[in-house]
Order: sequence, then C-alpha cells, then structure tokens
Amino acid sequence: MVAGFDQNAELDLAGRARLVGFGSRMIVQSNRIEFLASGGLVVTRERYFSTGVTTTGYEGMLFASFRAFRYDSPKLDATLVSQAFPSFSIKGRWRLQNDIRLSYELFSDFMLTGTLFDTYDSKPQGVSAPGHDYGTTLAISWTF
Repeated sequence: MVAGFDQNAELDLAGRARLVGFGSRMIVQSNRIEFLASGGLVVTRERYFSTGVTTTGYEGMLFASFRAFRYDSPKLDATLVSQAFPSFSIKGRWRLQNDIRLSYELFSDFMLTGTLFDTYDSKPQGVSAPGHDYGTTLAISWTF
C-alpha cells in the first residue's frame, strides 16, 4: 500500500491524493540491470484550480521500471519509469507518466544528472485544462 500526492499547475491540477494497492515482480536483476513490473488499483481524490470541485475516482495501475547502472569509475545510472492509469470511473480516460533519468560521474563522486518527464491525461477534468505536460531538469550533485 502506497499513498501519494501530485500537483501540477501546468495541467490545472490543484491536487491529486492517491492510495495504491499493488503487487510487483522483479523480472530481471543483475549487477548491472534491473527490470520491475507492477500492477494494482488506485483510489484518487482530485481537485482542479478552474473548477474547485473535488472528485473521487478509481483507476488501475500498470507500472514498469528499467534501470541500467555501473558502479565502476566513471559511475553511470540510467532509469526509465513508465506508469499508466486507466480510469474505471471515467470511460476512456487514461493518465500516463513517463520519466527518464541519466546520471554520469564527472569526477570522484560529482554527478551530472539530467531528467525528462512527460505527463498525459486523455480527459483532464479541469475547465480547458491541457492534457499534456513535459519538462526537463539538470543537476550537479556530490555524495560523500
């Protein structure tokens, strides 16, 4: 069981609280690769800025995560995570979330990390809310 909260002003989403019951299976796990798949049921509570109305919804959840990594110098870590949420409450509604992250060691424990995210809602519930949002981040980190 997992609980979470999302907010996205670009999609007019004031808040989405969720409670997820799921099962997972590690498909592949080695010293360089991991592949995980999950499925489950989600209860959501959504509110959009433009309507102010709070609704409760029920969705399925399909989740896949692929990770490739190297701990030898230079360290490298690449992750792809995809989530799909078919709605049981709103016919034909699908929400999708995709995230890609790549980290590379510049020098001893200093990492450069780039991410790309993509969020999609086939039937957003806000008034004239867009159904798609994407973006990137770039970070430099140090571990000690």
